[in-house]
Amino acid sequence: MVPFHAVHFSVVRRCGGSEVGKQSGKGSTRSFALLCVASFFMYGVNNVMISRAPLAVMGMGASAAAAGFQGTFFIVFAIVLRTVLMPLTSRIGTKRLMILGAASFAAASALFPFCATYGMFLAVRAVQAAGLAVFWPLSVSSVVDVSDEGNVGWRLGVSRFATSASMAVGPYAAFALGDVMGTGWLYGALLLASCLAIVALAACKLPSDAHGEGAGAAGKSRVARPPRRGALAQFGGGGLWLAGVLLVTLVDSAAAGLVMHFSAIAVGEFDGSLNAASYLSLYSIGGMIASLLLGRALDRGKCGIVLPACIASFGLGVLQLGLPHASFVGLAVGGVLAGVGNMGVALCCMDIITRRAPLRLRDTALGYRQSCVDIGIAVAATAFGAAFDAAPANYVVFLAWGAIMLCFAVAVCINLARAAKTRGGK
Repeated sequence: MVPFHAVHFSVVRRCGGSEVGKQSGKGSTRSFALLCVASFFMYGVNNVMISRAPLAVMGMGASAAAAGFQGTFFIVFAIVLRTVLMPLTSRIGTKRLMILGAASFAAASALFPFCATYGMFLAVRAVQAAGLAVFWPLSVSSVVDVSDEGNVGWRLGVSRFATSASMAVGPYAAFALGDVMGTGWLYGALLLASCLAIVALAACKLPSDAHGEGAGAAGKSRVARPPRRGALAQFGGGGLWLAGVLLVTLVDSAAAGLVMHFSAIAVGEFDGSLNAASYLSLYSIGGMIASLLLGRALDRGKCGIVLPACIASFGLGVLQLGLPHASFVGLAVGGVLAGVGNMGVALCCMDIITRRAPLRLRDTALGYRQSCVDIGIAVAATAFGAAFDAAPANYVVFLAWGAIMLCFAVAVCINLARAAKTRGGK
């Protein structure tokens, strides 16, 4: 295990042969816009299923534990599929693999209405897992491909704005449709959204499309077989910088899992003027604010300031859930702070990877990061559930994790300062 003090969160602008931006001009803008549209629909479908799937399986007579297991199964199976499917970028190209992921969402949406048993539902979730496996990391990589070095942070932020908007809008719209028109119409809407994502992706022109055709030196360099070394050592600097990014991602994702799964506990103890859905909407709004405001700061090389500040912001948001709620405003501000922190940390980690990882290893590094996101959220459901059962009161868990995140923010800040001092002394 890598000791924390040895993990360097250095955030240099370019390193190790990383390439940012291989397409510019109107084609780049058009492709970027289409990627945002595809991300909006794909994340929207996934967000709806996160909320809908437990209700669907419990409606089949399954237990609450089984309802929770299907979510864990979906994530774990996606992580396994990611190791198998991601190398296919060298054979069929990034865009085609993303379309395959969107098609898995479309197929699952078409099959869900016919699931009469829990086993059938799990099988369809396994089909859908292919989309989570490949689309999430490759959508980030593709945004970087159509960006210039001077605006990659801004474009990553705008693309995350689209995904946050889908979380704020998707579940409300889908459940309203299901209540009025029925479950069949809801799944029909998910099928339509998945198909629209496929259309948007098909219309994109990505520099990485050449990967599957074997054309161009850039394509060959990106998909070249990594040297036979340790999984992290191949990234330069012993891989310590990437280990640091993945550690931050795990802590951030665990906090996100705590908020998504258990914020209703704290909100439910309030006076009723704010329900769990409204709180998560405020959390999404915080993410949208961060998406628009922080991208430019990252393009100006301010990641070393933004990262610890966002970890602290998320910690304050979690901490606030454990404090006595004297007013609606206090709880609402806490939700926005948590959303800003979560999205800000995600943007910083993606920015560091896209600027530091060698081009041929960038998709691999982004895949590692996405797996840490999935693992963090999945483990949080079980670990924090056990913590709530063991704690003398619910607020203790929120206060404890909020305090841990604040301490972690200080540790990251110190580590960044030491790394900068070390580089400055050379």
